[in-house]
Amino acid sequence: MAIFNPINRGILENALDSTIGEIPSIIATVRSEPFKNRYMYNDANDFGLGYIFGRILTRFETIYRFMYKKEMSKEEIDELHRIIYERMPKIRERIFQTG
Repeated sequence: MAIFNPINRGILENALDSTIGEIPSIIATVRSEPFKNRYMYNDANDFGLGYIFGRILTRFETIYRFMYKKEMSKEEIDELHRIIYERMPKIRERIFQTG
């Protein structure tokens, strides 16, 4: 059962599409030596995937809080994670394509 109304779903899809479009820039940043040295990680692709996931969550949650003046419910957060998970193959593919 869908939790988000069509407006919320559209906002989330927009956040996903926008962030997927930014993946080459994000991955270039997380692969840079200064960034790796600052945040002390070994696998830039894994770090980048977490960064991208967090960016999508933050974008959507910020808009949601602004629109509704409240935090998301557990059900809404679960729905948010489910939808992002559905797009994970596309996100991973884009990271892989970045080289």
